[in-house]
Amino acid sequence: MRLTLYVFLVFFLPLSDAIARDTDKRELSMTCKEQLEPRMINCDYRHGPGNSVKQISGFLNSIEVQLDPKTHSVFPAIGESSSVLVLLDVSDERRSATIKDFILPSISKLLDQSKPHQRFGLAVFDSEFKTLAPIVEGSAASKGALKDVSAKGLATEFYKSILKAVDVLEKTDSQRKILIVVSDGKAEDTSYGRGDVVEAAKRAGVSVLSVGYSERGSDAAYLQTLQRLSSDTHGIYLNGRSERHTAELIASLNRLELGGRVQIPAGKVFGVARVKLVFGLDEGRTLTLSQDVAVTDDRSLQVKVVASLSQHWYLWLAALALITLLAVSGRLFLRRRAAALLRNRPYGSLVEMDSKGTRHLLRGSATRLGRGRDNDLVFTNNTVSLNHAEIHRRRDGRVLVADLSSSNGVLLNSGRVSEAELNSGDILELGEVRLRYERLEG
Repeated sequence: MRLTLYVFLVFFLPLSDAIARDTDKRELSMTCKEQLEPRMINCDYRHGPGNSVKQISGFLNSIEVQLDPKTHSVFPAIGESSSVLVLLDVSDERRSATIKDFILPSISKLLDQSKPHQRFGLAVFDSEFKTLAPIVEGSAASKGALKDVSAKGLATEFYKSILKAVDVLEKTDSQRKILIVVSDGKAEDTSYGRGDVVEAAKRAGVSVLSVGYSERGSDAAYLQTLQRLSSDTHGIYLNGRSERHTAELIASLNRLELGGRVQIPAGKVFGVARVKLVFGLDEGRTLTLSQDVAVTDDRSLQVKVVASLSQHWYLWLAALALITLLAVSGRLFLRRRAAALLRNRPYGSLVEMDSKGTRHLLRGSATRLGRGRDNDLVFTNNTVSLNHAEIHRRRDGRVLVADLSSSNGVLLNSGRVSEAELNSGDILELGEVRLRYERLEG
């Protein structure tokens, strides 16, 4: 029965999409979906700047498939986008010149060179997080909000503000989510820490691109906070004082959008397909991702059965053998059950001929009568022997009584017998116990 159910599930019931098994989707991950016209399985993959993909091998149901380079596109594929939130630290008035001369011009050039698939938003923080421009398509809104940026604050709610920024990005539906943090790395909040940010960023799929500015040489150590944060979120750290910081910022944003789409032909695949991509990385390393994909099966039932019989005849043969075995076993069980019920059905009764008129039903092929406790019918009268008599039911339906060498013998209708046939209404005497035999009809 289990094998039959397995065969039915494999060939006729599609399963839902499974999630690609990866530890951190920002490092390397994929999501595969069916495409109907033409029938393809599209696998969108992503990898962080720490991985350099040299080649990709594809497998469909454990069979290697030839990947057409013409159908291999880099991110973004049709319908894909990136959400970028720029978060500026405005907590120190002494940073006013730095913001005006370095930070705002750099961010402005970044927004000028934005790509159609990129969505930008702008926020600032000091002792609190404040959104100046929500994440929307294009960069015009964020660029317009740059004029409202100035360093006025004092305390720095560093980790708390980054957590709020991650939450904003998590609510977007983009395939790439990037947080650009421009700060000196000083953290004056104690309720939250780097671990909280790293965990939240992993859950939301956010990578941190940090740009570090220090106003004094003694503050350079705080930049390590930004470096560690970017490293732990598969992001990139940049020195904001570099002469090429603007170009590096634009290039780094592009590096965090690494990935692409691989198309696998699915012309002869139906139901659930196991897709596996093997990524060849630097230094001969490989990383494998697998996912089950539900592929539409619009074939007629007849075509499905014929295809299944030709491809998996051994499973069908095993299922047929199992069904046959179950049918034979079931039939034998029912026969035995019916015979047992028939044997146990009462065919007659013995009625004690006294004031109580106790009735004893007779069932089975043999019923032993006597004073001993091992008998089927026990009589306490001392004139009855321990094993006095036995009543037999023959296969032809006849009922006989036999004396078991009792002391007082067996009387049938007042005549002593060693064995005799019983008929309805006959009187049996076992010592002083008198019984009337009554045959039950049916």
